Amino acid sequence: MRKATLFLWAACASFFLFPGLKANGQQVGEMENTIYRVQVSGEGTLVLINKPSGHKTVFQPTFLVMFRPDAPGKKLRHIRKFAFVVPGWKIPDGKGFTTDYFRAADTIRMRAVKAQLQGNKVHWRFKGNAGFDLRAEMVLARGTEDPKVTFQLTARRKGWYSVGYVGAPETSLEKTDGIFQPLIWQEKRFPDSSYLSGEFMCTIPSALVCRNGYTVGVAADSSEIPFRFPTRHSSRFGVLVRNGRGNAQPMLFAPVLGQQASSLDSGDSLRFSCRLVAKKGNVYTAYKYIATHLMGFHDYRKNATCSLNETLENMIAYAMNDFYSGWNKQLKAPDYSTDVPGTVKLVSALHPLSIAIVTDSKQIYNRRALPMIEYLMSRQKYLFSERTDIRG
Repeated sequence: MRKATLFLWAACASFFLFPGLKANGQQVGEMENTIYRVQVSGEGTLVLINKPSGHKTVFQPTFLVMFRPDAPGKKLRHIRKFAFVVPGWKIPDGKGFTTDYFRAADTIRMRAVKAQLQGNKVHWRFKGNAGFDLRAEMVLARGTEDPKVTFQLTARRKGWYSVGYVGAPETSLEKTDGIFQPLIWQEKRFPDSSYLSGEFMCTIPSALVCRNGYTVGVAADSSEIPFRFPTRHSSRFGVLVRNGRGNAQPMLFAPVLGQQASSLDSGDSLRFSCRLVAKKGNVYTAYKYIATHLMGFHDYRKNATCSLNETLENMIAYAMNDFYSGWNKQLKAPDYSTDVPGTVKLVSALHPLSIAIVTDSKQIYNRRALPMIEYLMSRQKYLFSERTDIRG
């Protein structure tokens, strides 16, 4: 009798305290902060609700683990058709080279089978794998923080690993308003292959997809970007926007396959955190949000006192003032006395020529472009002086 009473009390408490508690596939709970309300299903699917707009975005608890036992042979390759450098890898079977990230290793798709809520945190549970152990969680901090996803892989066999979060919504290119992947893929300039943009390429550490006026992205957490100048050798992660099915989907992988951090012995672990972003507005709106809110960037130009066009006009007026710009009419070049007294120096006539063409200005052409062209065609070096005692 006592057990039955306790069971009835627990059932009633669950009903009143957790009215959304349902079976797997249905909502089992939710959490919220100032900006987001997140509904969580039994197997871990997240419904991200932007509270100001009411817009819902579904993020799946899905990861892609890439593995190969041999060294991937990562190298940069120049792609002539769009004059850009991208990373590439030896194809696992040893025949050829690929710049398609999904062909660089065997891929194992891991989707959570169960979710456990603990305060403002969701723990995802995955089926076991003979080669590795994968754990992941999502935390929604207070205030205006975006959901933070952290994954950890522990190797059970020696090899090269890369883990990607691939749970953001995917969209066919025909239905997208625009995409972004650093540095050259934007608007509807969609990559023809699944090229990876390493950290050193990323103006923001994210790929973005906009549909119906709403932009979704997956961005590296700022804690994963140490204060240094990233290079192709030190890049800790990579982003891409074209998935294996050829659709638009923001994805993030860490570490980059072939980097030293991707080489694990049995028992070694790797861990990485990223943010889920869902913002009302176009790609640029989300781009600016990630730069300023997530990355803390603040030194960017604003039209505080005048427009950008007026700024350009002021710059041209400054350059056309012989005194303030240091123009030497006789020697047909700018003064260089700050470095080498008594000299002028001229590197290019292309800039004033371009400005003369764009502004359709004969004055700029006659007073700057033409004299500079004459200078460069009659001098052996950039630096020039009429004095013979110059030794600089």
